[in-house]
Amino acid sequence: MSQQKPQIALFANKLLPLNDYRILSARNLADRAEFHFILPKWYPTARDIPFTFHYVSIAEGLKPKNDALGLLELLTLFFVHRFDAVHFFSSKYYLVGPIIAKMFCAKKIYITITGLGRAFSSDKMVYRCIQPLFLTLLAISTKVCHCILTQNRDDAVYLKSVFPWIADKVEVLPSAVDEEDMLRSCEGHEIPPDLKPTQGVVQLLKVARIMEDKGVNEYLDLCQSLKLKFGDKVRFFLVGPSSVGQDTLLQQVEKAVENGTVTYLGERYDVPLLMSAVDMFVFCSTYREGIPRVLMEAQIMGLPCIGFDVPGVRDVIIDGKTGYLVSKGDLKAMERCIVDLIEDKAKREAMAKEARKRAHEEYALKRYQETVSSLYGIS
Repeated sequence: MSQQKPQIALFANKLLPLNDYRILSARNLADRAEFHFILPKWYPTARDIPFTFHYVSIAEGLKPKNDALGLLELLTLFFVHRFDAVHFFSSKYYLVGPIIAKMFCAKKIYITITGLGRAFSSDKMVYRCIQPLFLTLLAISTKVCHCILTQNRDDAVYLKSVFPWIADKVEVLPSAVDEEDMLRSCEGHEIPPDLKPTQGVVQLLKVARIMEDKGVNEYLDLCQSLKLKFGDKVRFFLVGPSSVGQDTLLQQVEKAVENGTVTYLGERYDVPLLMSAVDMFVFCSTYREGIPRVLMEAQIMGLPCIGFDVPGVRDVIIDGKTGYLVSKGDLKAMERCIVDLIEDKAKREAMAKEARKRAHEEYALKRYQETVSSLYGIS
């Protein structure tokens, strides 16, 4: 009689593309365990992958009715299924999910702090007021967790200082990038005409949702200033979907496009290909992410990166080796770093080589996969 595979459930409140590191890792470990993905109801039905998908009403954003319904659905899910290990990847889940999992006798409970978000990066009073509630709920949920994973060192240090009783449970585990998949996605595809490299022209790229706290305003300011200095010897590209309620910012982007400062390509699904056509990557977001996936992707594609010295970003960019870090909000310093790389091709290429090497070593899918398989007890 064959032994039943361990039942492992992974919870996320947003769309996971099929090349997401969690889905790819689960696919590679499917011979050792049966994986269940709990995702928003609007997630498209996935085909040809060996998982069980469950759909609940919990999703991104402030949606109290949906979240209340999703909580009931979560209780029903745990009542019907007996999971051996559960892993929560978003605050809506990890603030209450571990308690529910404990009630239904899950053997192993894990959470991944994918960033502390606006509550810890925004100066707005509403987000500052959320902090105490967030920390209270987190204090309760972490007590029943077997392991608390953070994606960067700063978040790990912070959690250990706030909740000293969980210090021995906290580990740092960055997300991962499938390097082979990224490089393969570029094969057989032509670079868009707007991005085709031109001799003597340096091309810069920013990829971000069009939102204020993603650094789009700052990028437009940099583009305008650098365009005045270098003229047609430098080109700036912006990629990312527009966001609801960001009409004013989108108008500023459109104005920058009209005056020839930046080329806006909208939402794209061939970002690795676009990265292969540019010379450096600019990341001027101050949003407190766990670890910016797009920075890892940029380094996999061999791009020196310039960003603010903030949690998550400083884990990816090694100042002076794989790019430059500057003080948060210091656009003048960021501009000086960009100018340095525009004018020094040899330094640009050396940083590009080092960035690719480090990303290959630190953010490989295999490394992430080996770590979680050990945690889940299926190594």
